[in-house]
Amino acid sequence: MEWTRKDIAAAFGVSAGAVDLWKKEAAFPAATRQGRAFVYQASDVVHWFVRREVNRIVGLSNVSQDPGAAPADMLNLQQERARLARAQAETKELELAEKRGDVVGASVARQALAHAIGAARHVLLMVHAEIASTHPGLPVDVIESIRKMHHDALTALSEARMPGRSSEVDSDALEETDEEVTA
Repeated sequence: MEWTRKDIAAAFGVSAGAVDLWKKEAAFPAATRQGRAFVYQASDVVHWFVRREVNRIVGLSNVSQDPGAAPADMLNLQQERARLARAQAETKELELAEKRGDVVGASVARQALAHAIGAARHVLLMVHAEIASTHPGLPVDVIESIRKMHHDALTALSEARMPGRSSEVDSDALEETDEEVTA
């Protein structure tokens, strides 16, 4: 089907002057001459108009000369598929590394760290009592000084923050009162 300038104007509900402006756009379809009139392939004009409107809606300013070519700013389906394939491959690699034990999740690492700190806390709280029982001649103020240094170190540990987490180290794993140790 072939359209004249007036047919295009009627089809898109614009003036013939608007069609004249469109014809100046680089990607507007080429006309062929039939006698005294210029005619356009209706399918080419519709395709051009749809591309023009899609580009306008998505905010693209460069309309390609080649009606079959995608503008540089549009998504490249092949590149997006390749990006998706890379992401899926990386996910699989991480899953396999986790199964082999090469990596662990952050929650597992946090839990293990909290457990290790809790165990270290328990040992450090017992040191001053152990020293007092194995060295009965040591003055009480020396043993108290050791207890205070351990307590200060444990307080600093309990106030430490883990990277990537806004809350403090799992305080449940670290909670243990001095009364339990000295009793």
